[in-house]
Formats: sequence, C-alpha cells, structure tokens
Amino acid sequence: MKVQTGLPKPNKKIKTKYSDLKLTIKDFDKYVLTSIRLNRKFFFYILKSKKDYNFKGQIKYKNNFYLVLE
Repeated sequence: MKVQTGLPKPNKKIKTKYSDLKLTIKDFDKYVLTSIRLNRKFFFYILKSKKDYNFKGQIKYKNNFYLVLE
C-alpha cells in the first residue's frame, strides 16, 4: 500500500535556492493546509482556519486559528 506524503494537487509550492526547506500550500473551503518539509525525513503540517475548532494546542493569532500537525 502506498502512503501519501504531502498535499494533493493542485497546490502551490515554494522552494528556496539555498536550503532544503519546501512549503506546499493547499486552500480548502474552510481552512488552509501548509506542508513544511525541512529535509527528506522531517515534515509537518500547519492548519490555518478562521473558525475555532477547539483543538488542543490550537493558537489564535490575528483572528486566525493555527494548529501544528506532526
């Protein structure tokens, strides 16, 4: 079974010239999901929403709610 890592297309990718940092951003109707890959082995997701879902560890900043998913 193949395990999907990253976000389905279409998405926006941002690559840096001097680093292994790669951002992939996917806009959904109610939230934005950003995949951050620091190297080939370590990556995580950030969920950004205008709605408060009351997740444990959720952060509110400038009328948006953020959650880090590892």
